[in-house]
Amino acid sequence: EARGQFVLDKRPAAEEEMREPIPLAEAWDMESEEVALKDSVGKHAAEFVNLYPPGVPLLVPGERMTEGLYQEILRDLEAELTVQGIRVEAGNEPFPERAFIRLIR
Repeated sequence: EARGQFVLDKRPAAEEEMREPIPLAEAWDMESEEVALKDSVGKHAAEFVNLYPPGVPLLVPGERMTEGLYQEILRDLEAELTVQGIRVEAGNEPFPERAFIRLIR
């Protein structure tokens, strides 16, 4: 439907965009599992993910991993920055194959 110069987009939002964050107090106590970082987009973090230094939180428990944040974390890992809350296995494979994060089940 057109209104002046603007067109309203009536397409439904992607499922991952519709998922609301879970309040931190609830998320902290929810059951979690370790998942490959490459499979984390659209899912809720179970632990803090911090870029260190300076210790800036990238994700807090209950927040949803977005594609943009996933790409940012990969860039940080590839730049050999410390990303607390991401477990990286030793090996020669690229980071998406050996990086893991705790997510809410």
